[in-house]
Amino acid sequence: GTLNIITGNSRIIMDEWLSSQFVNDIIFFGDSKKGLEIGSKIFQVGKKPILELSGNDLFLVWKDADLQKAVNSLLDCFLGSTQICMVPKVPLIHQDIYDEFSRMVIEKVKKIKIGLPSDPKTVLSPVGRIPDFFSFLNDAIEKGASLICGGQRVDHNDCEDKNGMFIRPTLIRIDDYKKALDMKCLQEEIFFPLLPLIKVSGNDDSILESMIRVANTHNYGLRTSLWISSNKYLRKFAKQLDNCGLLRINSRHVGFSLYLSTHGGTKRSGGPFGEMNYLWQKASHLQGITRAI
Repeated sequence: GTLNIITGNSRIIMDEWLSSQFVNDIIFFGDSKKGLEIGSKIFQVGKKPILELSGNDLFLVWKDADLQKAVNSLLDCFLGSTQICMVPKVPLIHQDIYDEFSRMVIEKVKKIKIGLPSDPKTVLSPVGRIPDFFSFLNDAIEKGASLICGGQRVDHNDCEDKNGMFIRPTLIRIDDYKKALDMKCLQEEIFFPLLPLIKVSGNDDSILESMIRVANTHNYGLRTSLWISSNKYLRKFAKQLDNCGLLRINSRHVGFSLYLSTHGGTKRSGGPFGEMNYLWQKASHLQGITRAI
């Protein structure tokens, strides 16, 4: 058939696909560590691995950005309690608008609703990796972050419950991006409702350089958002960023383009062949760019 759905033991199914002469390509959706291990096995048996792995998407906010639109796009991070690979997860914010931007985010986050899926106003879903949430939160605080709001385990009525399956949307403040570099929330994928608001300070040129360095050395490259008005600095970002996957300029982070590959990405997001969703793409690196007019 065009589509066959097989349920069963994942290890047994994968072993069968690896040995089968009828399987040419294997697509894997999941965690980066496991996906890269499986991708290596696929490659070793002469098949093509297509990997859709973790995302820890950066969200760059320049001092002249349309803050309202940027905030609205950033708040998509809490869809499904952040358990979606392609939502924005790590905002880097220009020092000049950091306080105002943070105020706007806090105001909206406090209105996000926890509840059952039968309620159409519900945004947050049950969290599958609650111990990891607290591990990431404690790690950030120990390394210099401060808790703004959230951080509690609750039930579907938003009442604190040590056995609750929900986490209140959690914001942490990081006043120096250098402190964040060794935090789990930057080094590993955030997959629960934890949003670090990271300030980048200095003059404009040094802030540009810092944001680009963080992006280009980031472990993940699924999508990157850039919110900016200055054509001068926009061009510098577009020219120097090379680890974006899909660069969204002044566009909703989770939006789609008809003409660009939506998944794949660089490094731990798509593996060594992550940019080869276009099958003619063999040796060069493709950066997709969309810009709202």
